[in-house]
Amino acid sequence: MIDTRDLAEKREELQTNLVDSFNDYFDTEIEDFDELTKHIDSSENEDVQEWRDDNSDDFEHIEEIDELEDEISEFSFGETLIPNDDFTEYCEDIVNDCYNLRDVPGFIKDNINWKGVASDLSADYTNVTYQGESYLVRA
Repeated sequence: MIDTRDLAEKREELQTNLVDSFNDYFDTEIEDFDELTKHIDSSENEDVQEWRDDNSDDFEHIEEIDELEDEISEFSFGETLIPNDDFTEYCEDIVNDCYNLRDVPGFIKDNINWKGVASDLSADYTNVTYQGESYLVRA
């Protein structure tokens, strides 16, 4: 599972590293990522464009996080990205956290259709993709 606040921190770290790397490489004093992207976009210097290409993975990662932020309304407050393959187990944990199933007899508790519960709860979630993996996040 991934918390969107961790993604925001990762984006900030990537942006800072790119600014620092650019400043070190070109001996400039660019202060922030927005200034860096404006500088790169307006530059006709082939070395700047080559540096951009060499760091394209980080730029694409930042863009992917930006897109997730646009898709997830509560991104800045911390939403959880749950891998699709783990959603049934996640729902079981949620139900166990919210309801006291310890007192329910085993012959009932052991026959709960957790896939059905997950299917019903999935109506409150939306699918997103991050780093090529599919996740569910609260809609």
